[in-house]
Amino acid sequence: MEPLFSELDTKTMTTYFFSPSTKAFYLAEIHGEAMPKDVLPINEQKHAELMEADNNGYVIGADAEGNPISVKASNETTWEKVRENRNMLLDSSDWTQLPDVTISEEQLIEWRTYRQKLRDIAIGQGTPESVVWPTAP
Repeated sequence: MEPLFSELDTKTMTTYFFSPSTKAFYLAEIHGEAMPKDVLPINEQKHAELMEADNNGYVIGADAEGNPISVKASNETTWEKVRENRNMLLDSSDWTQLPDVTISEEQLIEWRTYRQKLRDIAIGQGTPESVVWPTAP
């Protein structure tokens, strides 16, 4: 069986670094000396696997040796992600509430209604996975 990556591929692959204290990834080219002191190198394939897991209901954690692992997200963690997304959507629509915004009264009401639905996103929702996100006007 042929190796998954050729010798040339492995020479051009990016090395990521994982910090168990921050549970975050770093690149030497970007973060340089600003990386936490506890970073451990991981390869591009491992990074991709972890990011895929993160997108599928898992969170990135660290094992006893500090290596990155994916852990099934708790209900609390998943609600945290819902709140983060809600806050980002509210932040991105703040401009609609400024006194000098040039939108009609009808549009202003639509934006206010949308923003209130975002604030109430968890009310009446059984689980984070069942959240129905309002559509921006």
